[in-house]
Amino acid sequence: GTDSVAIPVLQSTAPLSAMPKALDYMSDSTGMIALLWPQHLSRPTLRSLISGDSLVMSREMFSDSVQAWLTTPPVNGWHPIEIRTAEQALDTIEIQHFAVSGLFSDLHIVNDDVLPGDSLVIESRDAITYVNTETARLYFDSVAYASSSWKITGFNRIAVKSDMPDGAKGRVIFPPGAISGPQGINRDSVTVEFRTVRSKDLGNLRINIGNQKSESAIVLLIHESGKHWRMSHLPADGSLKINNLKPGTYILRVFNDTNGNMLWTTCEPETKMQPEVMITYPQKIQVRANWEVVVDWQP
Repeated sequence: GTDSVAIPVLQSTAPLSAMPKALDYMSDSTGMIALLWPQHLSRPTLRSLISGDSLVMSREMFSDSVQAWLTTPPVNGWHPIEIRTAEQALDTIEIQHFAVSGLFSDLHIVNDDVLPGDSLVIESRDAITYVNTETARLYFDSVAYASSSWKITGFNRIAVKSDMPDGAKGRVIFPPGAISGPQGINRDSVTVEFRTVRSKDLGNLRINIGNQKSESAIVLLIHESGKHWRMSHLPADGSLKINNLKPGTYILRVFNDTNGNMLWTTCEPETKMQPEVMITYPQKIQVRANWEVVVDWQP
């Protein structure tokens, strides 16, 4: 054959639908195209006619097929892709992501309590690779909140950060096509509901730590349940106020964040860094609703 030979696709009917990518959930890829391609021909290039981006190609071992990862977000309807060699354009195919009924219908809120200042964490049993923040909406008492940020955490969670009102009923609505993953995109609208905790049902904590000499000290406050925690830089004067805490028992710790990664690092063999020093307040701290607790500590 010649370079102008027709290209059969790995699908019974054309146009070709994008096969979901099964690996590497943390990448920006949201789909896969598989083509049969004679090995004696030069490797083709696929280019999105919407974004102009080239698709990443790889050839399967011991096979005449090649795979292309679709690195642009899903679009509504068909997505035109140009197939070409270095010498000429060969063909144009159109792809679309599989819309699967019932996909992501199990979305639910992970937070036991949605506290002011916390991120709303939404989880699915299916992996999530992309959220269309132009169509997904956060509502409080039926009013849409535009000033919210969205982030995929892990492989199956969405964290939504917003200035959440006090004691309000909230909803997150994902219309069809708003969420995608290796299995496809959601065909049905999905809604999750929650309610934020009232400020008067929460407590505040003021910490005064003497003998504070480090500029990299981090305060770590952990609820006894392990489900709520706060982390913050300790100001140079050693005084810090933490608001909107769930009532209960807390453990207070301070460590010197030598490498500045906002994590307690046990050691770094590459740099021969010793474990960062962490000290724990000797008593457990009781936080009460609508009350401010003051802790004076001389480590």
